[in-house]
Amino acid sequence: MEHEGTQEEAIKPLVREAFLVPETKKLAELLKELQARRLTFAIVIDEYGGTAGLVTMEDIVEEIVGEIKDEYDVETEPISVEPEGAVLVAGRVNVDRLEQALEADLAEGDEVGTVGGLVSTVFGRIPRVGERIEFRGFSIEIVDAEHKRVNRVRFRKLPEKEPE
Repeated sequence: MEHEGTQEEAIKPLVREAFLVPETKKLAELLKELQARRLTFAIVIDEYGGTAGLVTMEDIVEEIVGEIKDEYDVETEPISVEPEGAVLVAGRVNVDRLEQALEADLAEGDEVGTVGGLVSTVFGRIPRVGERIEFRGFSIEIVDAEHKRVNRVRFRKLPEKEPE
């Protein structure tokens, strides 16, 4: 089927102005505004006017009621012990939970909240799948990662070094 007119004219009816919100906006207020405007997401702006991110209606509802599983979510345990003793952890897991599971103090005052944040701090960047590093008595292997976040990490306790 051939369309008449310019490409700009074909898309123009679909385009609408972005709904911008400051990152200091309260969740309850944002939820009400999104509902009133019949929108499903907003662009979050930082204090300098730059884009801080995107927040969806699902993000807001999950913050209020907890994680919502849908057809796109993969069912995985947040922390699981593998047969050989390694611990597989989701990047979204709180560092305190990981430390309890490993019986180790990994953060030691670092200002990180999640395993993904801890691992990114240790590597000094967002690591890629397959990368490994030794840190505080553990071998850390990246099992699943995307361009902007770490999804799954494997921790293995390193053998104690014999004193010389």
